[in-house]
Amino acid sequence: DDRSHTQEDNDMAAATYDIKALCGGTNRSQSARQFTWRWRVSAPDIAAGVGAGAGESAEFCMLPLDCVVTRVDALLRTAEGATQTIDIGDETDPDGWLDGGNANGTADALIAKAGTEAYGGGKHYAAKTGLRMTFVNACDAAEVDVIVAGYMVDDTDT
Repeated sequence: DDRSHTQEDNDMAAATYDIKALCGGTNRSQSARQFTWRWRVSAPDIAAGVGAGAGESAEFCMLPLDCVVTRVDALLRTAEGATQTIDIGDETDPDGWLDGGNANGTADALIAKAGTEAYGGGKHYAAKTGLRMTFVNACDAAEVDVIVAGYMVDDTDT
């Protein structure tokens, strides 16, 4: 049974910052087994107001075990004001959900996907797994809402 697996068991490097508490928890909309969760990643709140350095990542949530994520979108709330590219993924593939998204675009607009994301068709998470945002460039102003949609797997024996 894979339920005893934890993120610490993975060989991947940990996120530079753990900002789950700064992201305000989740704004959950859940019906039966389906869910839509939203987290706000605010660069000004990272590293005590300094922001994130180039190449650093911030883990913004922990997905529960036995869920299938079908979609991850990024909504730019505040543009960086300078060149800023972000990736969103997990410890297996840091840009599995968003590869090279422009975080200096139009405020209150979805960040376009590159089409190279590995998880475009969805992904089953059998164990608790953190999602993270990686900042390709130094970032101190951008704010991004990350919207995660999917459903819970019913693993009870019937």
